[in-house]
Amino acid sequence: MINENADFLTKEQVDQHVSRLNRKDFQALETEWEVAVLNVFSKIGTIQYEPNLEGTSKLDLLFIHSQDRAQFVADIATVSDEKFENETSVKSFEIELNRRIKKAGLRRNYFRYSIEAHSSTDVRPKPMIPPRKDFSQEIFNQQFKAFLKAVKQNPDEAFTHQISTANTKVLIEYNPGQQFTSGGYYVYTQAISKTQNTLYNALRAKARKQFKKISYSGPKGIIICDGGSDMFHAQPSGTFRPYFNASEVIKEFLRQNQSIDFVLTVSSVFIESGRAKINRRRPFRKIKVELFPNTNFGNIPTSIKNSIAELERYFPGPFNTADGARETIRHRFDPIMFRPLMGGLSMSEKEIKVSADSVLALLAGVITQKEFFKALKFKPWDKSSSSTHNLFEYFLKRGMRIIEIRVDDVQDYSYLIFKFGEPDAAISAFINFKANMRKDQ
Repeated sequence: MINENADFLTKEQVDQHVSRLNRKDFQALETEWEVAVLNVFSKIGTIQYEPNLEGTSKLDLLFIHSQDRAQFVADIATVSDEKFENETSVKSFEIELNRRIKKAGLRRNYFRYSIEAHSSTDVRPKPMIPPRKDFSQEIFNQQFKAFLKAVKQNPDEAFTHQISTANTKVLIEYNPGQQFTSGGYYVYTQAISKTQNTLYNALRAKARKQFKKISYSGPKGIIICDGGSDMFHAQPSGTFRPYFNASEVIKEFLRQNQSIDFVLTVSSVFIESGRAKINRRRPFRKIKVELFPNTNFGNIPTSIKNSIAELERYFPGPFNTADGARETIRHRFDPIMFRPLMGGLSMSEKEIKVSADSVLALLAGVITQKEFFKALKFKPWDKSSSSTHNLFEYFLKRGMRIIEIRVDDVQDYSYLIFKFGEPDAAISAFINFKANMRKDQ
């Protein structure tokens, strides 16, 4: 997308995008959304980035339809729950808990947790969990390690681990009869007001600080990207739910700002199937685009409406959600770093599909054969219920030979597919081909 965007960006503008992406901080996530949105609009029309309009402000996008030359301007913003995460580290706790359970070789679906809230009269109660810098002392300490050790030694028994201090009230339970993992805590990221929340603030800032400082008579829109905000995925408010989701907040903003013709939301969401087939039961993701028209949206040219309606199908499939991307950034994940144990394994009648990175790491000596086998969940190196016998050994014992190795690129990740043919005469035992024939043959 960066390379394609260079067709309509200056060298300096591309430099700005590349520089922000290479920082690998939260600004990189915002820039990734901007690069993607610009790229998608460029596939359905002509765009100008930061166009020269009358006024003192710069907008991100001027879109011109390729046929009737109808146009509109828009500005892009990314909204997240980072303010809440700085105050309450629930998502970081979930990730760290999962990591430690996996490292211990235990099944995550057998665990559940609950977090109590601080005593307060606030509508938005605050979960009792310490800052992430205190996790090792408050939660994942020697008592927690002893809890996991007891579970591992007696996997058929139920266990409970209670953390109770002045700052922390967390209950972690292990139940081998539990089918799905679960977690419970008081909602702390949702909007308790339609006009006092991070999403409304972002929309209002665009309307007041950007659009009011330009002179443009055509349609105007705001594109809001999910940078890790629960409001994008929450249910509407109701009698028993006094919180407002993104849809309700945007509609209130448009009601109060008639000069803005539409708002688009862009987010990464889970779906049931996808292009990657390495694990058919795994939930996959897509980019979801939702339009929120204002009352005068009907006057916009039909070509513009059709272009907006087509947007979603031009986005490539994402590998992560915004929440997941934010957490990998928070934990200093390096997207360029070699990931030898990522990927998975699958097998058909005469094929094995395995991560290309893991094979390369094995051949280069970066990982050991033991680490390789454990990553592929081969017995006895992996003791989980989903482990399997060495599939390569299976074909070898049958005397079958590798007849083809090809590369399967799934977006930005590669797999090697080993294809096996008939038994190799050089390593197979001699056989009497008449052994299974009838006597009259």
